[in-house]
Amino acid sequence: MLFVAAAGVGPVLNAWSQTGGGGRPERLIYREDFEGRQPDLMLGGQIGFDTDSSWLVSVENGRLVFFNDSNPKQAHYDYIKWVRFEGTDELSLTKDGSMAVTVTPENTGPGGAGILIATGQRGDYWMFTVSREGQYHLLRKQNRKLELAYSGNHEALAEEASNRLAYAFEGNRIVFYANDAEITRVPFDRKREGHSGLALAAYGLGRFLFDDVEIFGKRSNSTAQPGMRRMKATGAGNPAAGQNCKEAQDCTRWVPHNRTF
Repeated sequence: MLFVAAAGVGPVLNAWSQTGGGGRPERLIYREDFEGRQPDLMLGGQIGFDTDSSWLVSVENGRLVFFNDSNPKQAHYDYIKWVRFEGTDELSLTKDGSMAVTVTPENTGPGGAGILIATGQRGDYWMFTVSREGQYHLLRKQNRKLELAYSGNHEALAEEASNRLAYAFEGNRIVFYANDAEITRVPFDRKREGHSGLALAAYGLGRFLFDDVEIFGKRSNSTAQPGMRRMKATGAGNPAAGQNCKEAQDCTRWVPHNRTF
């Protein structure tokens, strides 16, 4: 079993719950409950409140909300490129980390809310979402084309309710979980494709709510995290400094993204 239930924190990876020499925790964790008074600073300031599409993004009653009432074939996602893990004083890239989030989908047609895993540098990704009806949907973006790859049912998924989603890497597979149960797997060659990012994501019409985000990393013996380089909080390349991206396929993805399929 890849996940263990840790009281109050939801599913976490066994590999990130071990301790190092002297009992020092190896797992790093970042938490966001969307209860703060400054939404612009949540998730490291990487929430795209200003979008140029049919999607509206807000924080309401302690939850992040994606809302779309005009384009049923459009997806929206906000990349979380870095976080400051608890107990550290630096920003670390999340590309080798993992994530868990509670989603409450209120879709009014085909659609869902969930997690996006970027694969490679060309904008390819897998998106794992859950719908209001308790179905899961896998969307695949590859070669600049977004398609619904598969939809299914699972007894672990709750209808008309919130579901806790997470993922893990196992060999050449990404394993997706809901409410501590394995839901499905997809192929993923980490050596060839590379894991380049994670995001909160939704597609279809309706309101899609996100809460209790947890992002996990692993401490190394060096100053920087394994596979994560140290980043400055200000300056060139920081979204807070106003960097824009005209071509989503050729940028570092500091801005919110929308895809039509």
